[in-house]
Amino acid sequence: MRLIAASLLLTSLFACSSCTDDPAQNTSTPPEAANAAANATPRGSGCPPARTPDDWHMVDTLFATMGGVNGRTVADLFVGDGYYTMKLLEAGARVIAMDDDPNNLAALEARKKAMGICDERLVIRQATPGAPNLAANEVDIALCTRELLTIPDQAAYFRKLLPCIRSPHNLFVVNFLPEQTPMGPPMEQRMDEIAAMDIVGPGGFSDIGTYSKKLPYRFLMQAQVFAGEAGEVEAMPTGTNNP
Repeated sequence: MRLIAASLLLTSLFACSSCTDDPAQNTSTPPEAANAAANATPRGSGCPPARTPDDWHMVDTLFATMGGVNGRTVADLFVGDGYYTMKLLEAGARVIAMDDDPNNLAALEARKKAMGICDERLVIRQATPGAPNLAANEVDIALCTRELLTIPDQAAYFRKLLPCIRSPHNLFVVNFLPEQTPMGPPMEQRMDEIAAMDIVGPGGFSDIGTYSKKLPYRFLMQAQVFAGEAGEVEAMPTGTNNP
């Protein structure tokens, strides 16, 4: 399951008073914090930096595979606890965040207000079964990190989603592999890559492929419609399973 990301650092990044496109501004570190960081690992010790609890998400790898998200409009299709929404914002994306659980949306609205995140950066919407609640060509990319088996009326949902994503209609799905992992949903909510393709494909996504080794514990699927036009990104061959 998603981990709840700490929000204190992000508060200064998205404040509406500045609504800057460069979240790197205003990153001064208090002297005591700098001293603590300097003393955490002795210089020349050869010790690697301590891993953080959310390292397994590997969002940098995910966003790089998505072609980068800075300056792009990304639909976070099912926000859950908001982890990926916040990471997308931190990476410079404009996010349209949706969920069919009003409690998740209320929690995200509260975080947005508390952190002063601008409406221009984050839009929050209610999704309904079988409908993503997006306009035609409204987003550049769609990201789904919810287990596909738990999405109601999957066929209608993905069929309606496709025209909402600008050509070449890039959809990225991150789901847990059907094996024992240190974290994640119950086994009955998991499926393998082939079964996941069979859910997304009928929605009209004609070019679908998966990576099984890019992210720990999960597979990454890319689905799109590739017309072969100049300037479009070439899709992975349908049905491939890439490392």
